[in-house]
Amino acid sequence: MTINQKILLITSCYPRSEQDNSGIFLRYLATHLAREKLTKKKPEIHILAPDDAQIQPTPLDPQVVVHTFRYFPRRWQTLAYGSGILPNLRRHPARYLQLPFFILCQWFALVHLCRKLRPAILHAHWILPQGLLAVVTGSLFSIPVITTAHGGDVFALQGSLTGILKRWVLHHSTCWTANSQATASAAGKINKSPVIVPMGVDSRLFHPGIGCEPTEAVAGTPQTILFVGRLVHKKGTGCLLKAFAGLPASQRSKSRLVIVGDGLLKSTLQAQAKALGINQQVRFLGNLPNRDLPALYCAADLFVAPSIRDAQGDTEGLGVILLEAMACGTAIIASAIGGITEVIRDLENGLLVPPGKAPALTAAMERLLADPKLCRTLARNGLQLIEKHYQWSAISAQFCALYQQSLIDR
Repeated sequence: MTINQKILLITSCYPRSEQDNSGIFLRYLATHLAREKLTKKKPEIHILAPDDAQIQPTPLDPQVVVHTFRYFPRRWQTLAYGSGILPNLRRHPARYLQLPFFILCQWFALVHLCRKLRPAILHAHWILPQGLLAVVTGSLFSIPVITTAHGGDVFALQGSLTGILKRWVLHHSTCWTANSQATASAAGKINKSPVIVPMGVDSRLFHPGIGCEPTEAVAGTPQTILFVGRLVHKKGTGCLLKAFAGLPASQRSKSRLVIVGDGLLKSTLQAQAKALGINQQVRFLGNLPNRDLPALYCAADLFVAPSIRDAQGDTEGLGVILLEAMACGTAIIASAIGGITEVIRDLENGLLVPPGKAPALTAAMERLLADPKLCRTLARNGLQLIEKHYQWSAISAQFCALYQQSLIDR
């Protein structure tokens, strides 16, 4: 890279504060990219993300410059963040009125930054709309574009028009990546082959050495089952509640189901827990900062990811929470769906169950709660997988290699 080392990442979400987990994996990627070297210099990392009232004025990371764009009067900007753009639209269809402003304002901001910064690479996260905007803008300024598909942008957007747009974006990107083979396959037939680059896990934060001292959430409970994620349909949390209710009464009495996360289904799930008669054994903790999660992972006996395919076809492209749990040495039960099966191997580093089948999930939980030796084996194998394939340093190095190749091919 001879002119500059500026990399511009374009996204629909980015952490707004130290406590915010929105797009947290992009923060990890950005900070690790800033430590890499392209040719002989470290790159200058820039982020373009939507504005939000909760964005703190102090930069999160000195080595990463975050640029934001407003797309509506600030107090009415409700399209991004929270449960995510697609769930937000489904819950309140009136938010579709914000969508064209969101797209246009992000494009204007992107053009402005390209004129100001003259970045060497545009790296779009999610195909629509970020990939579309990046490809159009990249052609105007002769800047190579890398587009990364994360799952929801290919699983959920299955209409004929969106299908045409997705294929056009990926075909005209300098190169494109997917976080799993399942995500790549869901994108359909593209003339340009993808590069599979998963997201990673920060092993300095997530590791077994964090300790297993009982936290307030699990204190006094012999056995803890943990769920972490947005409370939206594709996460399958309703199935998890049914499965937990299906445990023998003697097992439930000495267990606690801890649910970390927030989303449009929270009140529905709380009502479901009460209707099932398990509300005394279920704790909804809401959103927690990432720094608070390792202690919960380590204190949990099981981590469960009961993902399903929702009515719009959306499901897990990879499941970063699985990587976090494995990095902390926690035994895992997960649904055999989407990119999960590329991370979890049944009876090797976790148990896989059919998605949406509460009885099968109940049986898997009973099995592991009764077999600590199997739990330790699965956890040990999971930790070895993380150390070998999912360190952020290795992931950022792969992206840097793609940046350099894209500049050579320009």
